[in-house]
Amino acid sequence: MVNPVSRFHDINDELSALLVAGEVFDVRNSDANSQYIINESQAVVVAYSVLHIVGDHASALAEWFRIVRVGGYLLLTVPHAELSTRAPAAWAPDQKRHYTPALLIEEVEEALNRREYRTRMLRTVGADASTTNTSGNATLQEEVELVLQRIRSVAY
Repeated sequence: MVNPVSRFHDINDELSALLVAGEVFDVRNSDANSQYIINESQAVVVAYSVLHIVGDHASALAEWFRIVRVGGYLLLTVPHAELSTRAPAAWAPDQKRHYTPALLIEEVEEALNRREYRTRMLRTVGADASTTNTSGNATLQEEVELVLQRIRSVAY
């Protein structure tokens, strides 16, 4: 299994230090509706390859962001719609959608108050076509990664 945080160490020194210290809440290892976690209590919340399988993406994003403390980070990774072999015909039954960077940003802006976060990183990452699966076919496992940092709400 891929370490969900190993690719995020290059964002900034502060995030890297939090990751090294293990101050990470991984939503894959918990209830996605983490109602028992105190508001703004987590340094880093990771949703690695989860958002594309939840039914109500806006509620999931809002819930995950709710527990990120001011100065903390929400790390999202989702399959890329156009650069992944996980095309709609091959989707797993629980997979709801794929993303482009623009679609991911659109969903985040729909779900969260733009005055409470800053986008620290948005990129496409993954293997190239030289990777092969067990059938010997070339595969692409491109993903979109997004790092949001919670800030104190800005009044305009």
